[in-house]
Amino acid sequence: MGRRKTIDRVLALILCVILILLPNTFKVSALTGIEEVVISNIEAFKDSITVEWTPVDGVTAYEIEVDGVVINNGIDTVYKHMGLEQGTSHSYRVRAKIEDTTGAWSDLLLETTLDVTSPHISLIGDEAIVLEVGTSYTDEGAIAIDNVDGDITESITTTGIVDTEILGEYKTVYLVSDSSDNEATVTRAIYVEDTTKPIITLTGNNNIELNIGDTYTEAGAIANDNYDGDI
Repeated sequence: MGRRKTIDRVLALILCVILILLPNTFKVSALTGIEEVVISNIEAFKDSITVEWTPVDGVTAYEIEVDGVVINNGIDTVYKHMGLEQGTSHSYRVRAKIEDTTGAWSDLLLETTLDVTSPHISLIGDEAIVLEVGTSYTDEGAIAIDNVDGDITESITTTGIVDTEILGEYKTVYLVSDSSDNEATVTRAIYVEDTTKPIITLTGNNNIELNIGDTYTEAGAIANDNYDGDI
């Protein structure tokens, strides 16, 4: 009995030495003797993630744990996780089975699906605004919502200057980017116009009475415009 224990200790020591000397890409479970699976590639798409691993000799099945749920993947060394939401994170680890013996889990890996959807940005107020020249103007801004990041209104930047003292067409461009660098823009047009009629005032009286033969000199009038000034 004592000799048997000694042999077992020696065999266990030899196995430990082998495990130490083996490269990281080929590890054997000390408990089961089954080669541990190594995930060789993991690739994310907008609505799916593909996991690949190196084959294990003599395997009869692989089990993959997906977000905590164990799935029998048969002898396939590729698993495709389908129907996922964009920008969501998922966890994976794999182990090999030979008949009724199950190997150790591989290292747990995390992967996030791609976010390829641009944020939705919308104006507060009208897309086109007409202003009377010389009046004040305060931009109402915009709001931005992203499918992954949520409300990103505070990330909006604007370009464009509106000078209400000068007639013309102005544009304000609103730009926002989400955490995946997807961009969205929206533009507001501002038209500064002069629609106010000039004010014309007679010089002298509105009604003048003259006798026949009198000389008349027209006193004229003055005109002022809100934009052009004295015209």
